Amino acid sequence: KTSRTPPVTPGGRKIVRFADILGLDLSSVKIFSDQIPRIPKAAFEDLDVNMSDYEVGSPISKQSFLPNPTPAVTTTSLVPMFNQPGGESHFFQTLMDRKVCLENAFMDGPSAIFGVVRVLNISFHKSVTVKWTVNDWSTVAETRCQYVKGSSKGNTDKFSFKLVMASLAVGSRVQFCLKYDCEGEHWDSNAGNNYVFQVFLNSSRQSVHIAKPQPMPKFNLMTRPHQARPFHPTNSPSQTEDDPWLRFM
Repeated sequence: KTSRTPPVTPGGRKIVRFADILGLDLSSVKIFSDQIPRIPKAAFEDLDVNMSDYEVGSPISKQSFLPNPTPAVTTTSLVPMFNQPGGESHFFQTLMDRKVCLENAFMDGPSAIFGVVRVLNISFHKSVTVKWTVNDWSTVAETRCQYVKGSSKGNTDKFSFKLVMASLAVGSRVQFCLKYDCEGEHWDSNAGNNYVFQVFLNSSRQSVHIAKPQPMPKFNLMTRPHQARPFHPTNSPSQTEDDPWLRFM
């Protein structure tokens, strides 16, 4: 016997293979293409998605993601056309002279006005009434004021009121004055000008955030995928030099 390898057939191809202890190949060859893989529909069965919105085998939605025109939202504001009397340095002197005086008033909803009135405590029996109009005194409404408990300060008391009206058109004006019945009639009409609120338009647009579709991440098939970690009006209605609106600008 000889230890020499028998000669091979001339021109024959010699193949060398490496195996492990079990006889299996130590290496494997895989060929990858540059094309996007087509995912079968069965892979989406456990997901909460509507497959009719997706291309067959593709994770990219075919829905349109262009935002719709943003709807305009229109609201109105009741703006006081006077300085709040309670903020004036001579407020209590005015109260002593008139016996009744509006302290403050402001918008309380699109079609409501809330106000506070301070009166001189002349006697125990007293009542305060708001006379108001939305059509320049063609018609007049009256609202009874309510006493504010625990509001007595020195020789004065507070009353509150709320005027509720129907929807008003832009440019409408709400005018009111105060009547105080206590050992006679006492009035506060803002020195004859009445207290005026005017309706102005507020226009704003609601911003709509449109989320862009996110493509599925690309994974290396040889490794495990990485797990993710858990109202200002532009014009004053007054044409006089002493424009109360300018004091709000």
